[in-house]
Amino acid sequence: MKVTIEYYGIFRDYSKKKNEEMELASSIKIKELFKILAEKYGKIFEDIVKNKHEAIILLNGKSINLLDGLETIINNDSILTILPVIGGG
Repeated sequence: MKVTIEYYGIFRDYSKKKNEEMELASSIKIKELFKILAEKYGKIFEDIVKNKHEAIILLNGKSINLLDGLETIINNDSILTILPVIGGG
């Protein structure tokens, strides 16, 4: 199974990549993929799962908040986008 991950902002800094394709054995939950990313790139990805760091996460262009959150299943050929939360005023 293939998934494409797009990194923006601080997440690009940690991964040192704009995007990447990962081959996975089967469909997995987003939180499980973030555990893999934490092992590969560092604690910031684990902190997202533990709600210690905020991020905007899209699966195939749709906010995971409109799906099943971090429990959402990632299927073959999906695109996962990870964006930082930006505030201003």
